Amino acid sequence: MGRFRLNVFSHSTYAVKKPNKKQLTIAYLTPRSDNFWTYSANIAQAVSKDLGFKLLWFPAHNSPERYIANARKLFLDKNPKVDAVVFKNYNQLGRQVIEWAEQAQIPVFAIEEGLWEKDRVKYGQPRQKFKYWLGEFLTDDFEGGQILAHYLIDKAKALGMVDATGKVQMVAITGNPFEGSSLDRVNGFHTILEQRQDVILHELVGGYWKQAQGRKRLKQLLQEYPETKVVWIANDSMAVGAAEAVKAMGRVPNRDILLSSTGAINQGIEPLVAGDTIVAVGGQFLLGGWACILIYDYLNGIDFAMESTIMRLSLRVFTPENVQ
Repeated sequence: MGRFRLNVFSHSTYAVKKPNKKQLTIAYLTPRSDNFWTYSANIAQAVSKDLGFKLLWFPAHNSPERYIANARKLFLDKNPKVDAVVFKNYNQLGRQVIEWAEQAQIPVFAIEEGLWEKDRVKYGQPRQKFKYWLGEFLTDDFEGGQILAHYLIDKAKALGMVDATGKVQMVAITGNPFEGSSLDRVNGFHTILEQRQDVILHELVGGYWKQAQGRKRLKQLLQEYPETKVVWIANDSMAVGAAEAVKAMGRVPNRDILLSSTGAINQGIEPLVAGDTIVAVGGQFLLGGWACILIYDYLNGIDFAMESTIMRLSLRVFTPENVQ
């Protein structure tokens, strides 16, 4: 299994534009068109322009029904006709994507969230049981959840933001509790809480990746647990909303309460620079672009399987100090 750090685009393995008899077309299936997925699609689009293939983006607008309808168009109707598909295993629908791809003989590549462990017996690993499932490049969200938890607790203690017993009081906001990426971040977060005796988690709630929900849920949490000093947050949009809630309640982010985020797109970096959040982990927005590069090479006779069909991205930590 290949493992990469955030600076993967600096490697010399970046694809070189090759002459092709026809222009290739790659489709990108995503669960939403929110800030994160728009940012990710824009990077994939930039790759397509650089290498000379056509990218078709199919966001599902947070609807599993729309996601499967988009997949049906590509694999069953073959309208539009594409040469390959990049997809996220949204709502566990990756299983259907892999099966339809095999029937249609269209190569597919999974990013960000792979199949759940319970599905691995039937589906195996890329190319093991399904020839046209070329590979996967996933985020280590478990590790990301751990990193945020450790950093927040250590930072709060260093700043003296502890209660009378020396413990850090915390709440947490996750994304969609039924998405694997959200579950992995939460599971990583919980492993750190189990290891440490210097933190109290009052409550973890779902914010469903939305800025408005981040604002609403944190306001509710702070009203119920006013002694909270740290907020673990699973994406950038909810962190922006959380900072709005803190300010609306007359508190100052990074002075009275520490906020975090995950994703590190512009929406996540700007609050770091402004002092509204204290830490972010991210880099997964690159995966769509990287998958397109790997598929482009594959379709031009250079198979990345020589190195690995299974790749993982370790997220980078961003703080106010290293983004200035």
